[in-house]
Amino acid sequence: MTFCTMPKLGLFCTTYKPTTEKRRTEDITVVRVTLQVEPLTVEIAAAIDPLVRRTLFRQQHPEPAPYMHEVTFALDPPRQQLHVFASTDSDRASILLDQVAIGRVRARRGKFAWALAFHATFGPPDAKQLLFVQQWFRSQRFVTFEPSEGDLFEEPREDLDDAIRETAETFGGEDEPAKLMVGRRRPRSTH
Repeated sequence: MTFCTMPKLGLFCTTYKPTTEKRRTEDITVVRVTLQVEPLTVEIAAAIDPLVRRTLFRQQHPEPAPYMHEVTFALDPPRQQLHVFASTDSDRASILLDQVAIGRVRARRGKFAWALAFHATFGPPDAKQLLFVQQWFRSQRFVTFEPSEGDLFEEPREDLDDAIRETAETFGGEDEPAKLMVGRRRPRSTH
């Protein structure tokens, strides 16, 4: 699953900080960057997830949904590859960030439109990646997302697979697990 299917999405790097992440049995030094899309359009919201589109915008018109100021989404995409380009017309990516964990996807309504921010965590970083993040800070780059090849850092979640299988058997057989939404909450109707 790709975090966003829109190619060369314009992202501002608003913050970055070094931190540690537990991977299997070790603490690894990683970099957490906060990336922001502003303004968040209907097309970008739909490219991220249909749930984001339905929650933030009216169904028939591309206007922001009323009565909301901030929304935090519990999206849990697999680790991603971020192909980062200097401009939209660049043919080659400036850098490839691999095994990037996307977390804390949050939309905040500005005066006229939505802005979407999320954390991207990767590492251990080398000197080239640290320099690139420093140059990206407070500026815009264009990113294409792709799923990473396998999850190299986390143990397989057999308990989750068993829970999906049990739920599928309860609700209609072995063919149903693909239709289940795990870890997502549907918004309540405002009518």
